[in-house]
Parts: sequence; C-alpha cells; structure tokens
Amino acid sequence: MEKPASTANRGKVAEKEVKRRLEQLSVNSEIAAYRLPDARAGSFTPTLADFLVVQRGEMCLLEIKETQHEYRLPHANFGKDQVARMQRFQLAGAKAYVLVYHSTLKKWRKARLDYFQERQGGSWDLRDLPLCELKDILSIDKL
Repeated sequence: MEKPASTANRGKVAEKEVKRRLEQLSVNSEIAAYRLPDARAGSFTPTLADFLVVQRGEMCLLEIKETQHEYRLPHANFGKDQVARMQRFQLAGAKAYVLVYHSTLKKWRKARLDYFQERQGGSWDLRDLPLCELKDILSIDKL
C-alpha cells in the first residue's frame, strides 16, 4: 500500500505522469510542452499553471492536482488567485484545464477552468466528471 504523500510531495506523482505523457506526445511536431517553474523550483513569482502546451497553434494551460479522495478536491488545493491568473489567459484565447488525479483510484478527471469558479462548502464534488486514463485525456487528437 502506498504511503500518503507528504505536504511537500503532494501532486508530484501526478505531475510526473503528465510530464511523461506530454514528452511522449511531443515527439509529434504539432505539440510542444513546457513545465513552468513553481516555488519548489525556486521561482519567487506565483506560477500560472503547471504546464504550458501548444498544440496545432493553440495555447493550453494545464494545472495538475492530486487528491486521495475518490471524488472531492478541497478548495484550498486550488486558490482563487491561481484560478484568476489562468482565467486572464483563457479570456485572451488560451484553453485552460485542470487535471485531477485520484491516487486511491489511479484515475483522472479533466475539467475546464470554469468548473472551479464557483466555491460552495469547502471542496468541489467532481462526481459529474468521468473517471479516465491519462492517455485518454491527453492524446494527439485532443487536449
């Protein structure tokens, strides 16, 4: 059985899986991906998202979240300030998605940034989003 992720390592498993998948897709010249530096990488400026991806001329921001819960993501895991930074780019034409990895299920959910605008209670209930494999969320045909 996996040990729970420490606060410092929370999300690292999910980020590594996404990075690996984006590297696989980047062998195709229609996709380029970049892991944006965050505080753990020494950046003093709040980051925009975890990954910047360009696919066939369209810019996409990907934020990666990891939770041990089977369908909830706490609001504290995705601050209003970060949602707002991503939203500025979305308003300018970028796509913006949040990929949530449910570590106990080893499955993913994908949501548009708009999904996280409303905050009621202390967490989002993600049950209305289908559980998927990462390869089905990130493919050469869609982001």
